[in-house]
Amino acid sequence: MIADNSYKTQLGQLDSYHIKTYHSIHDIPEAFNSLFELSSKRSFFCSREWFTLLEENIYQDSVLIFTIASSKGRPLLILPCYESSDGRHLHSLANYYSSFYMPMVASEHSQPAALFDALFKTINACQYHLVSFQPMDNMSSEYSFLLSTLKNNAYYTEPFFTFGNWFEKIQSCVFTDYYQQRSSKLKNTIRRKEKKLSDYEIKITSDYDEIKQLLPEYQKIYSSSWKVEEDYPLFIENMVLTFAKMGQLRIGLAYIDKVPAAAQLWFVSKGFVDSEKKAGNIASIYKLAYDPQFKSTSIGSILTAAMFASVIEKDNVIEIDYLTGDDAYKKDWMGQRRERWGIVAYNKKTLRGMMLAIKRTIINALKKSRLYQWSRA
Repeated sequence: MIADNSYKTQLGQLDSYHIKTYHSIHDIPEAFNSLFELSSKRSFFCSREWFTLLEENIYQDSVLIFTIASSKGRPLLILPCYESSDGRHLHSLANYYSSFYMPMVASEHSQPAALFDALFKTINACQYHLVSFQPMDNMSSEYSFLLSTLKNNAYYTEPFFTFGNWFEKIQSCVFTDYYQQRSSKLKNTIRRKEKKLSDYEIKITSDYDEIKQLLPEYQKIYSSSWKVEEDYPLFIENMVLTFAKMGQLRIGLAYIDKVPAAAQLWFVSKGFVDSEKKAGNIASIYKLAYDPQFKSTSIGSILTAAMFASVIEKDNVIEIDYLTGDDAYKKDWMGQRRERWGIVAYNKKTLRGMMLAIKRTIINALKKSRLYQWSRA
């Protein structure tokens, strides 16, 4: 656990890098905004605004952010984290509200491995028993550097699968071009259900004042749905208003006989498609809910189709991301899948960390043995 920033700063001046720690996002110098902005193009979950929301609504007293700057003050790396209540575990500043996380590294830096090595000289001095980072793109360079650095610093590492992530690259700004590629079953269901609805209305907006006005209706639908009650309802409310002010939130409401029946929250932010380095707007489907009394109407699917049409034709998105999970219905709307992974690592230089590493080694050996026996049976 880090007692104060000045101690950490002195410790972190290694190999012409200046490493500092901060206990609040608000304390990070504005010079690092360029790195936040660059990373937010990979995902809005890596924006300064997102980490601020997590700190202010969930992790008020446990945030710990590591930063590295060059000797000339140029931002090189940001690692947003939080500590466990006893200060002995370090975790990525992310939770079930976050569908993506990554260490933020300056793209022009020619030796990222050296940055991670310098970073963990600092982290090692804290003597954490356990560190964990998730959910990450396991195909990314950041993931690879983080994993190799942990291994090189005497951590017992366990990469683990967190969830599948369904997405669709959009090649045309015409909704019908996308929609005609969907299954006949989906299209026929929506067509048939729409015909049966004599009086329904859909509202979709990105206007801040309208979003603020519609938010209570979204909350009412969500509370009456099958969804688990929000652990941090203020986080969702503040998140919606924060990103609505930035013009990055879309809210959709569907009404049947003027009664709110379904609601969705989407993000639309500037980004790029990793594999193609193609820049443009990316839509992320964040929250879906419907009132169970309207389940037979498929109003949720009807609203989803309208939201797709809106972001494709009005926002000209180049990708639509269903974020977290392998829910079966997502395959109806998306044709591509990738995975998000995490890393948990046990520090073999502390007694508790070594004990945890030994325990995990034994457990994993038993699992492999049982799997081998099963495969031979």
